[in-house]
Amino acid sequence: MMEKQRRNDNLPPECNRLDLLVPPPCPAWGVVVLNPVARTVTHWGLGEHMSPGSVEYPLTPPRLEEAVDSTASMPTLGPDFNEEDGKVSMMDLGERDIEGIPAHGERWTLLYEGQNGQIVQRTRIFETWTSAEMQLIIKVIEGDPKGEEDVWGLERISLTPDASLFQPPDGYEMTHRPYSDQ
Repeated sequence: MMEKQRRNDNLPPECNRLDLLVPPPCPAWGVVVLNPVARTVTHWGLGEHMSPGSVEYPLTPPRLEEAVDSTASMPTLGPDFNEEDGKVSMMDLGERDIEGIPAHGERWTLLYEGQNGQIVQRTRIFETWTSAEMQLIIKVIEGDPKGEEDVWGLERISLTPDASLFQPPDGYEMTHRPYSDQ
């Protein structure tokens, strides 16, 4: 599990971009990497006020369990519409592989009602594909099935990621900390 973090909320607009693979020079960034296989958590400091370095902490079995539990609950994500907006139905889409990962799909459909109880021929969908094994939402499809749809989700996903993804960038000084009961 990898998570990018900002150090404060008063960053310039160009720094408020957690979606960038390589962040711009900004006051402070951080990347936290939990590696359950190596039983470590690593913090990579980034930004103009931080030196390029990382600190790796080995995790005791209880701390590893706590870290995994804090990141392993399946997120929930549903549509931004409900029965007040019109007729909502939900359909189980079953199982499908997405980039080689088994995923389960659900689709919510909204039929808008017109005046005097007539159904308007307008439909919105909200579809999610989740991986129980990875405890992640893999793909989301939102929009009108006969018009535009927005599709977003994870790319290049793997149940066996390359070990190099858990290493800090070149030029980083790695500091290893000893086990701690705290």
